[in-house]
Amino acid sequence: MATVSFTMVKEWVSKNHLQPIKLKELEKLDVAVPTEDSKQNDGWSKRIVKPTTPLSAILTLQDDMYLAIPSTARYSQLRDETTDLQEKASLHLKGRGWPVRRTTEGIAGVGLEEEKHSTWTPLGWRALCALRECQVVLFDEVQKTVVFYPEDIRLWSSGRSTYIMDSTAHTILMPPLGYSLLKWIQMQEALGYVVTWPSVVGTMEEIKAAAVAIGVATVKITKDLLGAKVGQAQAIKHLKSW
Repeated sequence: MATVSFTMVKEWVSKNHLQPIKLKELEKLDVAVPTEDSKQNDGWSKRIVKPTTPLSAILTLQDDMYLAIPSTARYSQLRDETTDLQEKASLHLKGRGWPVRRTTEGIAGVGLEEEKHSTWTPLGWRALCALRECQVVLFDEVQKTVVFYPEDIRLWSSGRSTYIMDSTAHTILMPPLGYSLLKWIQMQEALGYVVTWPSVVGTMEEIKAAAVAIGVATVKITKDLLGAKVGQAQAIKHLKSW
């Protein structure tokens, strides 16, 4: 076999009549691109979630491998992760608060359903937070509401990741370093949002005792209103300790 010099190979390449041709099919292929957050003037930024499910939003923040794959390829990983969470739920989420069938359905809803927001049940959100070890603040710009998962923010931990996202799981708010979650919540209240603070339940005597302990006035007030005020005061005190 004759030996071909490298100079000859370069000459053949330079004369290749197919060289300018590009594969259009490959050009149109959805490829993974680095996530870019839109920066705001106050140091906050926004991150868009694709696909738009609660599980997808959390994986966007927790799983670099999930971020690295094209958005159109993430559905398969969402299905696998949803199945994995359902299996983990059957092993780790026990008790009356975790009915098996409803918990399984709730995880499927928050994991896979993009448009059927009615399937994003509180139980599904709660299970997702428990299994992915996080806390979520949801804000609804239409209804002007702020809700928490798990619901009782007095039991939240400063050592656990806290995520703020819109109620459609389309946008995640990325806070600056050193931000105050309490100040952000109170700012939303000042803008007219209704925050679902936890409420204290029990007898009137029990609620009054809790009110005295936290410094809430108990004069001329109904039991339900007093329970709400005490629950809010306890939650604020808890967040101030972070």
